[in-house]
Amino acid sequence: MKNAFEKYNITIPKINITDFDLDDISKILTYKIGKIIPIVLKDLDENINSDNQFNVQRISLIFKGKNDKRETHKMKNYISEHLEKYNEDNFDLEIILKNILEDMIYNMLYYDKDTLRKNEFFNTLNNLNGAKYIFTVGVICIEEYFLEKYGYIKNGKYLELVLRAKKELRKEIKLIYKGLKQGTYTENEINSMFRALIKTRIKTYMDSDDKLEEEIDFEKDLYKICNDESLDKYIYNIIDNSRAKATSQPRLFSLS
Repeated sequence: MKNAFEKYNITIPKINITDFDLDDISKILTYKIGKIIPIVLKDLDENINSDNQFNVQRISLIFKGKNDKRETHKMKNYISEHLEKYNEDNFDLEIILKNILEDMIYNMLYYDKDTLRKNEFFNTLNNLNGAKYIFTVGVICIEEYFLEKYGYIKNGKYLELVLRAKKELRKEIKLIYKGLKQGTYTENEINSMFRALIKTRIKTYMDSDDKLEEEIDFEKDLYKICNDESLDKYIYNIIDNSRAKATSQPRLFSLS
């Protein structure tokens, strides 16, 4: 059924993201990320130059780190190190992400173990698409940690449901991708099946909880009335301000 705006062909009024209060800004940001995940994060790699930039998997690895006996292969876990300082009461997604990014960028600036890796990181960071994906993966990593520790996501109910569904359906998702390797399905079919699995599971959650459905509808409405351009600019500013602060270099992105 169409809503009243669609029925009478009325454009939904939009406002800039900075006009929302802080909790609602978090809800808008996490809702946007939640809508991206079912599209399959691997799809984001199509807009990354894999020859000289990090793909989504490598961006995730730099946030979560790698515990390796070989000193040259060991990687710092920025997520656990930073999030240990926060609890349910003082959790602030944007502040945490900025602190992690500043720490990560500063350390990579003086990273001397692998020049190629360092260059690929900054090529990703200094690219508009790359910056967006660093933001996306960073939010997912932070919220996965919070969900695992506290059992919910603060100011991000839709993303919480998506991540819960993705975790609960990991066996089914694994089987789907096995079909891709065996040639049973095309990549487009795999993506459609993935999205359908997540969507069905989320609907199951909402069908049994009217309050939950209201929360999701509210986040969806916030996202709808947020000006898209202002949202993109807000995301780029988070990344670019962190980069500028960590490197003491001028900002790169000038978005009018």
